Amino acid sequence: MTQTLSPVLGRLQAKKESLRKGSLLILRHLVNSLDEELKGSRPLIISNCQVLMNEPSYDVRKTFVQLITGMADKGYLALEGGEKMIEFLVKQASISEKEIRRFDAEQKAAGGGKKKKKYRLRGRSSETAKAHRG
Repeated sequence: MTQTLSPVLGRLQAKKESLRKGSLLILRHLVNSLDEELKGSRPLIISNCQVLMNEPSYDVRKTFVQLITGMADKGYLALEGGEKMIEFLVKQASISEKEIRRFDAEQKAAGGGKKKKKYRLRGRSSETAKAHRG
């Protein structure tokens, strides 16, 4: 299992946001699906995740929160370093309005804030057409 975890955990320190986020998604999947196989690797996973405690990217932090939630269900947070993860969760729950506006601006600048087009289908919006099809 260490051979599988090593590259994933190593990418948590990558400069590219997409690599960090992807590694967290993989870790979340592994934690949720391979609980028994990962029991011996739990301290390694927690210690490598500590690098994300000061993560600047909101997207990566959101994915990290999802991983921590999965880890909590499996008992990871009772181990050394788990308390820091709980503190991280609490800090994320107390994000200010200013930080939220900054995140929204970043999303908009990155193209994530675009409104989806509504397509017309025989005089109806796409949502109305879907509802009529059942």
